[in-house]
Amino acid sequence: MPCITRPSSPRTPIYFGGFFPLSPNKASVPGRALLAAAELALDHVNKSDMLRDYELRMIVKDSKCDPAYTANMFMDLLSQQPNCLMTFGGACSDVTEILAEMSAYRHLAQISYASRSLALSNREKFPTLFRALPSESARNLARVAWVKHFGWQRIATMFEKTSTDLASQSNSQVIRELKEINRTILQSEEITGQHIELDIINLVKNDARIIVGTFYEAKARRVFCQAYKSDLYGARYVWILIGTYSHHWWSVPDPSVGCTKDEMRKAVAYTFIFNNQIFVSEDKKEAHNKTLSGLTTNQFYKQYRDVLHKLNVSSAPNITAYTYDALWTVAVALNKSIPKLDTMGLRLQDFYLNKTGMTNLFVRTIQDIHFLGVTGEVAFFSDGDRYDGMVEILQQHPDGHAVRVGYYDALVRELRLVGKGNLWPDGKIPLDKTITVTNFVQIPLWLIVLTSVLSSLGIFLALFFLGFNLRFRKKRYIKLSSPNLNNVILLGGILMYTTVLLYGLDGRLSPLSYNYVCRARFCLLSLGFTVGFGAMFSKTWRVHQIFTNIKKIRKVVSDFDLFRLLGALVFVDVLLLVTWMTLHPPNRKVITNEGAQISFDRDHKIVLCREECVGPHFTVWIIVFYTFHSLQLVFGLFLAFETRKVSIPALNDSRFIGMSVYNVVLLCAVGVPVSFFTSSHPTVSFSLICAVILFCTTLTLGILFVPKVIQIYKDPDGNPLRRGGKQSSALSHGTPYTRSMEAIQNHAMIEEENKKLRKQVEELEMNLKRIVQGQTSRREPASCQDGEETEEPRAIFGCLSQKTHQE
Repeated sequence: MPCITRPSSPRTPIYFGGFFPLSPNKASVPGRALLAAAELALDHVNKSDMLRDYELRMIVKDSKCDPAYTANMFMDLLSQQPNCLMTFGGACSDVTEILAEMSAYRHLAQISYASRSLALSNREKFPTLFRALPSESARNLARVAWVKHFGWQRIATMFEKTSTDLASQSNSQVIRELKEINRTILQSEEITGQHIELDIINLVKNDARIIVGTFYEAKARRVFCQAYKSDLYGARYVWILIGTYSHHWWSVPDPSVGCTKDEMRKAVAYTFIFNNQIFVSEDKKEAHNKTLSGLTTNQFYKQYRDVLHKLNVSSAPNITAYTYDALWTVAVALNKSIPKLDTMGLRLQDFYLNKTGMTNLFVRTIQDIHFLGVTGEVAFFSDGDRYDGMVEILQQHPDGHAVRVGYYDALVRELRLVGKGNLWPDGKIPLDKTITVTNFVQIPLWLIVLTSVLSSLGIFLALFFLGFNLRFRKKRYIKLSSPNLNNVILLGGILMYTTVLLYGLDGRLSPLSYNYVCRARFCLLSLGFTVGFGAMFSKTWRVHQIFTNIKKIRKVVSDFDLFRLLGALVFVDVLLLVTWMTLHPPNRKVITNEGAQISFDRDHKIVLCREECVGPHFTVWIIVFYTFHSLQLVFGLFLAFETRKVSIPALNDSRFIGMSVYNVVLLCAVGVPVSFFTSSHPTVSFSLICAVILFCTTLTLGILFVPKVIQIYKDPDGNPLRRGGKQSSALSHGTPYTRSMEAIQNHAMIEEENKKLRKQVEELEMNLKRIVQGQTSRREPASCQDGEETEEPRAIFGCLSQKTHQE
């Protein structure tokens, strides 16, 4: 049983049990360095006026950072004499936890010198535990306050997986506190050591800019080396760390780190370390403030290093200063309990007489302790956690030095900045995300103006033809060309031109109105095509009926019949449009183009987007409408082919229809597929679509109406049915329209009869040639009686002519 005592002392010895990880342990805690700090403190206590009538002695037990082994050592401690007034330890949080439970059960107060676990703040489970080393709670609150102060909303966290689970608990508290202030947690990565590269890559993918890190020194070097390789460092990123690192920790040689010292210096620049005030140099004012032990922080470290040198211990963690203050806490608690014990008729060495009562007195006394130690102000919250005064905030500068930039008072939860406040270059606070600037790939305004002007000119042209048609509708040439249907064709053209105007209206107008505009495009384009070409095909169908059914037709095909045919086509079109717009209406869809441009400051990402008017089953509906309109074109080609030999220009538009259909089919065959393939380039797609519509519509109206304008200009009162200066007598009875239609039918019948007669004449001429060529002798002229023959050619021709005339 090793004891730390003075060689000779008239004072009464009192004991407490100290647990240190003296053997090699899982956490690599340097127990002998911690024990050296406790020995130094014990020596200073016994040499001071503290506990004047007593000598404080420590019974040392090896904990090995093993809870089971510690439990065994605790029972061994209780079985020994003399009785221990308190327990002191441990270093590892899991050891402290089992020790705290057993101490409470055995009615012993406990002071822990090196455990930070948040689980130890459970006062119901650990009612007699106090911790001289501040828990992570204060620094976690400080880190959350830092995030809140600068208004960052999107936070990522990283924590190291440890056997004590301390980092995980700390990370959980940070996340809980951040959620309470409505911050978004992008991700929470557990660092295992094998996949640090993937963890950093995930931060990059999630565009994490503010990263709260809870990992220890060795792991921190690997993390920042990988952060450097992944370009996740610099003033644009904010790393908020727990300050358990040694001085210039980033430059410590480490075989597991694949970065140079200069690279590591760059990687850790602008990071923030939330530390206890003990770990920074003292300023001049602090140098004159003596602690309870009579030492300043620097004086303590000087004496402590001398002790380590004598023990041949090369290094020690920063928490050794807390071990020193923890032992002074034991001494102060016992010392302050002496007057109260006197009132109870007890002394410290009478602990075995009233263990429960004296332990309760020790707990209340420790709760009220307040003194200045080498680690700062020593006081405790109601849950037994150390009040560490101020959490110091350090910033790692690019030159490698850590500079104090602020404090956080955990008691009043107040954050204070110090210095000039220029934490980042140019005083620019880092953003918590890359600002995405959405730029729409819009059609150039000059192109929209150009197409709008052209479509407007097209509308004026259609209105001119409409006025011309109405003014000269009683002229025979216009009358025979079905002026009512011509008006409908012009209406279809106006609808097509209007579609071009709608294509120039994009999301710049209004995202909401764009939905209606894009639907109107499809509706007007489809209806304009059906109305325009449907009317053209309808009047050609009348010509087809007249000239291909001469013997069958018995009544005039009126405009009403043609409008019924046109109405059927429009009805089908409207039915399809209503079904489409009801079931699967197209809407504005914003599509992000592949790739993005990053601005020069790398804080802004310019994303190029385009608008498309699409909906569910969009391709299927487009195919349906293309099929419907293609059938119209095929029907029009058929009628044009059937009526191609009708010789009345005012009546027959078959040649013009054929030209129109040819141009429409050719341009659509090229334009439609290309427009689909160029949908990612709105300007090209818009130009192509508008060009096809404008060209096809203008060409169709031009070839249909320009000849009529020319004919009226040349011969406004000409008769289109006049042939060889003669006019059909069929135009002399009935109403003007009826007479015209009857004249058309009579004209068609006459032409058909003429064809037959010409054929007979050709056959007779062929027979005459054969007869003339086969004549071998001259015969006398004979009369032209049936069955008689004549040898004279002239007589033969006269005879044949007479027969033809009679027929």
